[in-house]
Amino acid sequence: MTQTAREQILANISKALGRDDAPTFSNNMSGVEIQQKFDTLVQCSPASAITPLNSSLLEHFTLQAKASNAEVVEFSDQDALLDYLTAHYSALDTPIYTEPMADINLPKWPDTSRLNFTDDFTMTNQFGLLPALGGIAETGSVVLASNSKHATAAGFLLDTMMVIISAKSIVEKLEQISEICPSPAHKSQENPSPTLANRCINIITGPSRTADVEQQVQLGAHGPRKLIIGIML
Repeated sequence: MTQTAREQILANISKALGRDDAPTFSNNMSGVEIQQKFDTLVQCSPASAITPLNSSLLEHFTLQAKASNAEVVEFSDQDALLDYLTAHYSALDTPIYTEPMADINLPKWPDTSRLNFTDDFTMTNQFGLLPALGGIAETGSVVLASNSKHATAAGFLLDTMMVIISAKSIVEKLEQISEICPSPAHKSQENPSPTLANRCINIITGPSRTADVEQQVQLGAHGPRKLIIGIML
């Protein structure tokens, strides 16, 4: 018997949850009955619906990030990061866009002794570095904040984007990103430099791509053509 669209969707949900008991539906069922069957299907905690990691968070994050066509590079310290940038991007015609990175233990960034940096992300075909709040191991995604020090638009206008994260800020799954998103604090005499309030967060997985036109994948349609994730160990 041919499945209805509803049955196909719920069968897919059941499969994703590791269950083989997808409920059946009929066209004459009431909305309440449909809701009851759906509730029965998804009575499973988010944690148990996710396959446990068979490796460390860093290893799994790296594997998933590479699977989404992101490049992953590990750095021991700021000097190692500068060595990489000098070797790969010192010949650029435009300066490198960057933002403050004190939150990921790079308080002296940027170091302008070897490279030319800028805070103008509107320059075309530009390479830039952005700090991230952290990463999500199950998808290889990076979590970027938007506040007075970090511009959302930079993540969409750069042609090649390098996101810097701390290895300590990688969480296992999406539901845990609240652990790496600091709560805003009020400025006071005791706390003259409070935590910034984030206007929003952006979760990015791999370089920008779309297949809306003729089902042909195009990179860089809505953001960077290339994503590099730099992990500070």
